[in-house]
Amino acid sequence: MNLLILTLLAGLASALSGSKLGPHVLGDANDASARLLQDACPRVAKWLARSGEGAAVRRYREKCPGGQIVIRVYVPQSVHYGLSMRPEQAAEDFWARISPELSELPPSLVDWLEGVNELDNVEDWYHNGEASLWFAAFSSRLADLIHAAGYDPLLGSIAVGNPSLEGEQLFGKGGAMAPLAAVIRSKPYKVGWSYHAYGDNLFSADDAKYWTLRYRMIRDQAGLQGVPLVLTEGGQDGGRGGWIGRTSPEDFMKWLGWLDSELKKDREVEGVTLFQVGQHADWKKFDLGPIAERLAEHIKGDKSVPAPAAQALPPVPPPAPKAAPQPVAAAVLRAAAGQSFGEQDEETQAQFIAYWTPRGIDPEKRWVEEHNLDLTHPGWRDR
Repeated sequence: MNLLILTLLAGLASALSGSKLGPHVLGDANDASARLLQDACPRVAKWLARSGEGAAVRRYREKCPGGQIVIRVYVPQSVHYGLSMRPEQAAEDFWARISPELSELPPSLVDWLEGVNELDNVEDWYHNGEASLWFAAFSSRLADLIHAAGYDPLLGSIAVGNPSLEGEQLFGKGGAMAPLAAVIRSKPYKVGWSYHAYGDNLFSADDAKYWTLRYRMIRDQAGLQGVPLVLTEGGQDGGRGGWIGRTSPEDFMKWLGWLDSELKKDREVEGVTLFQVGQHADWKKFDLGPIAERLAEHIKGDKSVPAPAAQALPPVPPPAPKAAPQPVAAAVLRAAAGQSFGEQDEETQAQFIAYWTPRGIDPEKRWVEEHNLDLTHPGWRDR
């Protein structure tokens, strides 16, 4: 490429916004509102891989150097992987389905390639311990396949309000995210995770804490400080759907301004891709078209300098092997009132597991039974 062309491209390029708001282009990338938001040079933008999408992605890359591009390949929910299938085999099948759709989107055009969207193709790992372990093994193999193809994997794509936190659904330290977080931290290459930051009752403090900004509790509990996070969906959602018909454009823009200010407080957050623009049929209530001009002005007008990106954590060394716990009589393993199985110390959990598992009894279920008996029929063990 000669000096003249480089000079022309430099003249066409625009400064990247300081805002962390960006578009999720779901439909036509050449839709007027979609073009308007892409041309505002948001820090992050997302597309679904489809024929013709490569030109729009390339245009954004050239116009907004430094912007991050997220790509998701749609896999229908009819493709479902159950727990009876080996997670590694399921990951290989999933990769075989998405990789052919990336022909127009080589690694040079893509910063992040998403894995499974929410629970579209897998069991509910948000509330089930076995499923959370399975999904972590699945994600580990999928991440390796994505990386081997030259892309950077973005894992999780967690539905708003999920997964279970510490102490919920009998999950212990790190909650349901703990196994996946361990996988993310273990990789020697660049890997990130994603959460869908929706609000339902906008401007509600509880809604903000447990829905929109839940990623903070997930991050802190699962030890994901310093790991890149992209909020690959965001906006207003809930039982009554998207923002159109629920919230005025003025109030929605006010809420988006608040969201932007909150995301800037978290170095790990690369940005949020607001759902959605370009699709005017199935997801019309989420359409950003009516606020596209104001949103583009907000993005383009933000000249702030974002905080330095958080440094990714080094891979976690494998734990030293531990001696197998010796089973003890169940009578000495008493449930502490008000605590779940996952909240007991590791030694107590290990002893309880070692005692009941060889007897074909689920240790957590047995714990709940004994816990209830301790609380309702004190002294039952001595009878």
